[in-house]
Amino acid sequence: MQVTVERNNLLKALEYIDGVVEKRHAIPILANIKIEAANNNFVTLTATDLDLAITAQVPAQVTEQGISTIPARSFFEITRRLADGAKISLKIDPSVDADIVTIEAGEAKFTLPTMNADEFPDFDATNTPYSFVINADIFKMLFIKTRHAIANEEARYYLNGVFFHATENNGIPVLRAVATDGHRLARADVAIPTGASDIPEIIIPKKTVHELIKLLEDTVGDVNVNLSTSRLVITVGDFKLSSKLIEGKYPDYSQVLPANNDKFLEVSPRELARSIDLVISVTPDKTRSVKLNLNENGVTIASSSEMNHSSTGVQKIEGKYNNPNSLSVGFNAKYILDSLSAIDGDVVQFSFSNSMGAVLARDLTDPNSEFLLMPLQIA
Repeated sequence: MQVTVERNNLLKALEYIDGVVEKRHAIPILANIKIEAANNNFVTLTATDLDLAITAQVPAQVTEQGISTIPARSFFEITRRLADGAKISLKIDPSVDADIVTIEAGEAKFTLPTMNADEFPDFDATNTPYSFVINADIFKMLFIKTRHAIANEEARYYLNGVFFHATENNGIPVLRAVATDGHRLARADVAIPTGASDIPEIIIPKKTVHELIKLLEDTVGDVNVNLSTSRLVITVGDFKLSSKLIEGKYPDYSQVLPANNDKFLEVSPRELARSIDLVISVTPDKTRSVKLNLNENGVTIASSSEMNHSSTGVQKIEGKYNNPNSLSVGFNAKYILDSLSAIDGDVVQFSFSNSMGAVLARDLTDPNSEFLLMPLQIA
């Protein structure tokens, strides 16, 4: 095999692929990238951790076709450190040493060990009978709005991903993403694309969600989505992401959504986030907590820590509270900050029932998303 690629094109592909490569090297071949030159105009790079795979096609001048695997981390670091626009040559010469790839760029030269591509897992065997096309920005939004609420549990493993399904919102068909860890919940809806109304309910793993967001970050245009009950395949330009899905039954999240919260606070999400971040600076506690004290004059944000010699932090900000009776509600600071980070508009509306009932947060400019927070008991 002998190919020449332009450094910037190669680096873009490797930056996406690097997040998938197995870092613990439990199976040696998973620390490698498969590189296949079967076409005169491009090379195909593939990385997998057995649950998730990303394939990228990179424009290339192919002098001699071939297939092998090379160490992902070393290849990425070499490429990253080379100059913009550098031409990178990769060559494996079986007559000299079939187990060595030579990488050259200008006066720089490297050799890396290879492994036989026959040992690399095949990730394309599963049929995916359901398919639809969706705008990349719209698709990405579903996961950006919900990723922060994904759980990380061994027992309730089915919560370790985003629940993705077709449903209705006030009688209107929507495509919905939901995530919850039992202490908070995030939901986002978009208009259902053609072909998506009959898709099965699936749970997309956390790592896949993060890699998908990264892949969609600079994407303009449409995304092709193919899926089955066990596999999700996303095709974006020259990239393809293929992932196993989490097996299991997702809980009925609608049962935890409060329907009768009648106390409302409207406040700037940015100002509230800045104030929370400020007042929790007094506490080194692992789980930082914050209390919102609401009255007709606005909201006071407070935090304290007995671990830090009874330190306290307090700040008052403007807000519209609709009830004459004051209310104090405690939160895990990280959880409320995560929810606020998913609010794009200038006003977030919180709805409460009492100091310990589930709280809903909504972006007043976005009726298609909402965030649930369970309060903390704070003295």
